[in-house]
Amino acid sequence: MVLQYGGYEKLCRAVRELDPRVVGAWVISHGEAVAASVSEKAPVPNKDKLGKIFFQAQVMAGIPRTNEDMYGRLEFVLIRHMHLDAMLFHLDSGDEAVLAVGFQRPYPEMLLAGKVAGCIASSRAQ
Repeated sequence: MVLQYGGYEKLCRAVRELDPRVVGAWVISHGEAVAASVSEKAPVPNKDKLGKIFFQAQVMAGIPRTNEDMYGRLEFVLIRHMHLDAMLFHLDSGDEAVLAVGFQRPYPEMLLAGKVAGCIASSRAQ
């Protein structure tokens, strides 16, 4: 089932509410955020920088998918910066949407990845 844009809003809220260390969740399509849920703790760049970040996220999440024939379905891409980490999940939608989840350390990444995957699965079931 493909999520619709209204479903993206609910998904972003559900992911951001998973844990106080999740500072934001964005669904990105064609280099733009089509849905978001962001806490006051999230660093917010200016509009130009934000557009570049969204474009980069889609590229970074897309490149490893070319190897799915060898390694299986891509689960997520982890990006680690000193002050903020992010996970990128493909939503397998017709618009190539990516769910970007920003979080602060310390956090067990695999636990967070499992929780986010659960939110994605629940959103598809609705």
